[in-house]
Amino acid sequence: MASSTLAVNTVGAKVYKATLAAPATFNEIKECIQLPDIGAPRVEIDTTFSSATARTRITGRKDGKQCTAIFNRIPNDAFQEALIDNFNGDNDNEQWRMTADEDNSRIYGFEVAYLDVRPMNEIDGQQKLVVDFRISGDIDWDASL
Repeated sequence: MASSTLAVNTVGAKVYKATLAAPATFNEIKECIQLPDIGAPRVEIDTTFSSATARTRITGRKDGKQCTAIFNRIPNDAFQEALIDNFNGDNDNEQWRMTADEDNSRIYGFEVAYLDVRPMNEIDGQQKLVVDFRISGDIDWDASL
């Protein structure tokens, strides 16, 4: 895919998290209600000399975006609990897979570095699980589950 970012419609889209045990299998983190646009845009580097009359730039390495995903909180759901436990424990990076359509024909894979995992209460009484993360490394635009 040529683009460095992907906007995802949450209707029919799903998020999967790898198990930490080998071999890794991917399990759905259920009730995703908001997905970020993912990507790893290149960093811009200013290369302008002090005597130049205009700025010059080059692009550097890709830098994974900081993103937020929101899920309806499901108490005692094994995969949501595992996500919370990992963040509160060793906070190891984990592999995620994300689909962008209802038939799972496009699957994107990336490593997640968790920045924050927290509950959020809504006015309607439905608790949410908010996951802030940064993409670490490259995105696999043609991954499998």
